[in-house]
Amino acid sequence: MASLANIVGIVTGGGTGIGRATALAMAKAGASLVIGNRNAKLGEEVVWAIEQAGDRAVFQVTDVSKPEDAMALVARAVKEFGRLDLAFNNAGRTASSRQPGARVTIGTADSATPDFRGSRGRRGARQSEAKVPV
Repeated sequence: MASLANIVGIVTGGGTGIGRATALAMAKAGASLVIGNRNAKLGEEVVWAIEQAGDRAVFQVTDVSKPEDAMALVARAVKEFGRLDLAFNNAGRTASSRQPGARVTIGTADSATPDFRGSRGRRGARQSEAKVPV
């Protein structure tokens, strides 16, 4: 992985699976992270592993189906590290997660789901902006 030194990021769903593995790899590459996860125990375990390796991370309970949680995750990054450079949006929800058997298409996706969009910043670093409908 390329160096992520001096990069601040958030990882949603960072307590397990791909989110956990990505958080650990990003921290090893130098990123300072805010780990968002619904399960506090699992999220705190990832932060502990990152800190034991000498890297920086904090945890924020986050349910991405709640816009206020998504905004709080971004605010935590800014509070702890002064900015947000990237977002790895591993957690998500769909209509099918709320209604068993439901089909989701682009036209029927829930507009209340936070929309994290990135753009290339200076020196090619990823910069992300949270757009949450109000």
